[in-house]
Amino acid sequence: MSGREVREYTNLSDPKDRKSGKGKDKIDDEDVTFQRMVAKMQDVAGERGGYLHGRGALDSDDLLYLKEQMEAEEDAERLLRRTEKRAFAAFKKAATLADSAPALPAALCVDARPKSDIRQRDLLKNIVGIKPKRPKVFPVTTL
Repeated sequence: MSGREVREYTNLSDPKDRKSGKGKDKIDDEDVTFQRMVAKMQDVAGERGGYLHGRGALDSDDLLYLKEQMEAEEDAERLLRRTEKRAFAAFKKAATLADSAPALPAALCVDARPKSDIRQRDLLKNIVGIKPKRPKVFPVTTL
């Protein structure tokens, strides 16, 4: 290719030439073939993984790894959706059962004082081993 053709492909041609139309009619078969070849190379690079693969940044192992990662993420999302659907269905079922259950009359509802505080202390004693407070012993000083 001559210098002018290279400048046209790299957008380094003179803007005056573009306005007047010089050089536009000089595109021959070699230039058309070159443009087709460049387009074909870009298409092939795009099919194999885009810009980075065309530049040699990604090989087939990298692409396989990325594909497996995407599939694993999709599987995790599907599992999460399934779990959420099951939880929602169980919640909905419990809500409908609670709505359909007869309400207790107000006279039968007795609020008993919870004894959970005592129970919690007993559990904490066993688990943590709470010891009673020791009185502070001050040393006896003689004057």
